[in-house]
Amino acid sequence: MFKLVIFDWSGTLSDDFEACYETDMANIQRFGVERIDIEQYRKEVFLPYTDYLKTKGINQTAEEAYAWWGKNYPVDGQEINLFPETKSVLDFLRKRGVSIAILSAHLEDKLHVLLQENGISEHFCMVRGSVSDKKTEIKDMMQKLGILPTEAIFVGDMVHDIDTARHAGIKVAVVTYGYTPKEKLEEAKPDYIFDSLEEVVGLFE
Repeated sequence: MFKLVIFDWSGTLSDDFEACYETDMANIQRFGVERIDIEQYRKEVFLPYTDYLKTKGINQTAEEAYAWWGKNYPVDGQEINLFPETKSVLDFLRKRGVSIAILSAHLEDKLHVLLQENGISEHFCMVRGSVSDKKTEIKDMMQKLGILPTEAIFVGDMVHDIDTARHAGIKVAVVTYGYTPKEKLEEAKPDYIFDSLEEVVGLFE
């Protein structure tokens, strides 16, 4: 039985793909890069974000990228919502006594605001945002929480999340409704592939 579930935020718990797409398009267009359509973006975007930018010929540091996103996200004032199953899954895990954390590339200050606005801050024992490369943080999180690799699972929606979990030696589940097409996720061979967040509950029943 897992004692800790580490969630990604964007595309896993939060339905913010369109907002991130519009903000990213605004960012790359500043450098003279042409806008692409949203489905093409889904096929090609990956983390670390600075590595993705390099494929566009943009050499922006993580600090520069986060500073710009901090001032401009979301560019069109889009409303950011949780996925419908998010609260019920978090409630289930909390009642089971499972520790819950967030490890995300999403801006940490805005992440805390969203957690407060949605009334779910108290569900999380640790929140780390503004993380360009999640592999640099996950082991430290587990160490600080006193969790062994066999006791944790990472739930995300991108190949980078799979790589991050493997780096930490923990199990990984990915959801297919997020930022990355299902075919790409299948190629990366995660431990679990879920079409719905509610399937996380099955790991504890």
